[in-house]
Amino acid sequence: MPNSYVVLDNGALVVEHWTGTVTHDELISHERDQINDRTIKPGAAVLAYAADATFETGQEEVHELSGLYGRNDISMEKCAVVVNDDAYDRAQLFAAQGAGYGMSIVVFNDIDSACEWLAVDPAEIKSQLKALKT
Repeated sequence: MPNSYVVLDNGALVVEHWTGTVTHDELISHERDQINDRTIKPGAAVLAYAADATFETGQEEVHELSGLYGRNDISMEKCAVVVNDDAYDRAQLFAAQGAGYGMSIVVFNDIDSACEWLAVDPAEIKSQLKALKT
């Protein structure tokens, strides 16, 4: 799968790295797995670095992804998504739809702004991303 993630700060922070071509099925599978990951604590923040990825999920399929967050037992509440220009509009749609399920999702095009919004140390996040790449 073109994704790896690490759970930090006793489950309060998730850092994800996406790379390569990501099929819609892979994206949905990852989200389901992460939603059910009990090491992630309620109210956790997520930084999803996806600037190195290409997503096959089309605009019309975004609702399936955001709909996963309609469950009442979702751990993650705040998510910073860093994407490239190709995925920006779909990520914005995901953010808008996720807001309807109580998620606070903001789309960024650079890691430093995403870290600032989440109030996390950019150096630590970049170190974690580097480790996830290997």
